Amino acid sequence: GNLRWKKEYGPEWTESHFGVRSTPLVIKDKLYFISSFGTIFCLNTTNGKVIWTVDTFKDEGGRNISWGVTENLLYDGDVLYCAPGGRSASIIAINRNTGKLIWKCKGNAEKSAYCSPVMINLPKRKVLVTMMETSIHGIDAATGKMLWSFRHSIDPFVSPNVPVYLDGYLYCTSGYGLGGVMLKVAPDGSSMTEVWKNAYLDPKIGGVVVLNGRIYGGGDR
Repeated sequence: GNLRWKKEYGPEWTESHFGVRSTPLVIKDKLYFISSFGTIFCLNTTNGKVIWTVDTFKDEGGRNISWGVTENLLYDGDVLYCAPGGRSASIIAINRNTGKLIWKCKGNAEKSAYCSPVMINLPKRKVLVTMMETSIHGIDAATGKMLWSFRHSIDPFVSPNVPVYLDGYLYCTSGYGLGGVMLKVAPDGSSMTEVWKNAYLDPKIGGVVVLNGRIYGGGDR
């Protein structure tokens, strides 16, 4: 229970909920997190020494949102993914060992909506899915190519629930009365079609659980 180390890393949010808003990601001897001002940090887990940093606002034109950057970083192998919401770099992929940019995707040039992305593993490709300000994005995880988008928007632009994928079906839901949409993703990930919508299940935060063919969650309104 003794403190091993602590590290002061720079400016952080001081309104509403203080401090960082994302969950730290630990991979072997490296600890990653993104600050509420869009800076990604990679630290050594043994001593807290900074290995590298990437300022996604300064370097990639990211734009902050009303309550600060809140997403959790997603990784696959040696790649980290996040959504700084820049006009030319809406979503980016970086090397988790060096912090070097691998690709950037303009998408629909939208800001983030507090959503943490999810990876869909298909036979022919991996598809990165996240909810941005006004739409759901499907992106080729290897190249950063925008494959498709689906209009999904509520004012305020808050969609923090992680999308859920199972057996070809993708479910995305948001609060404030918007509710969820079920999309059918093509086997190669290149397109999607709407299956149904339901405004009743509209969790503002916390997401949903899928169990035995049913979706469970709490409503906002």
